[in-house]
Amino acid sequence: MWRRVALDSRRRCCALPGTRAGSEERGRSRSGMQQLKGEAKAEAAASGCAICLEASPSDTLVLPCAHSFCRGCIDTLFCRHAEEGDYASRCPTCRAPLFGVADNSFGQAMEQMAGGAYDAAVERFAAARDAALPFATGPAGLNRLAAASQFNIGRAHERAGRYEPAALAYRAASSMYPPAHAVGASEALSNEGTMLFHLGRHAAAVALWEEAVALDPTDTLTQLNLGMRYLNSSDIGAAQSKVEQVIEQEPHNARAYNLRGVILQRLGRLEQARGAYAVALELDPQSPDAARNLDALNG
Repeated sequence: MWRRVALDSRRRCCALPGTRAGSEERGRSRSGMQQLKGEAKAEAAASGCAICLEASPSDTLVLPCAHSFCRGCIDTLFCRHAEEGDYASRCPTCRAPLFGVADNSFGQAMEQMAGGAYDAAVERFAAARDAALPFATGPAGLNRLAAASQFNIGRAHERAGRYEPAALAYRAASSMYPPAHAVGASEALSNEGTMLFHLGRHAAAVALWEEAVALDPTDTLTQLNLGMRYLNSSDIGAAQSKVEQVIEQEPHNARAYNLRGVILQRLGRLEQARGAYAVALELDPQSPDAARNLDALNG
């Protein structure tokens, strides 16, 4: 019940970018890239933005490939690719990876994490973060790839069972999002709370979950974690309130109906509890918790 679901990159804007760079991108020297970027900055006002066709953008971002666009246009492009499940974000002009070597490092890190090479993944995510940070696309210096890299450092530590460094990594990720991007910050805070819960710091975990839900009231996973914790603390009213909020937001959430059944059973309303467990199993026939709870209740 307490385990937080990992970052859904197709739902969030900090998605997986392209993982392969073109041969020309790989062959350029650092000094050559710096020279190209300097030339592009000088020509940005004259060339305009190839996305929105603004002749004189007020806020220009020069990509590692040396092509320049409106900062907001690149941010929108990156988000649109993520939402469509297209993680090969590339420069609209030359098709080079959007953030250069950062894209390559991120893709390598994802493969390493999937293969269980967690230490190597942490190093590559850190490299991706550091390479992407200079190319801010959003407010307050936000680069979504950098934030996603920091978030995934937490994921790698978590998968390795290193909850303390995972909590610190998630905390750092949450601080990378400005107030206008509360959803990104809330997910990192929620995961930090889960790590603290694993470490036995239950009060601190609940405080972070409550902060996360305040930032993103649609986060039903965190609301259910809070509901279970409230129930275990004998605050049945608060637990019931959280469960009903989730069911109102997601009427087909099997976990919410299972927790509703647990609460009703605790209150002695056994027939209603059976009904809640039955709904949970109807919504998710593979739910082990609901099946066990119903079997135990039927005795």
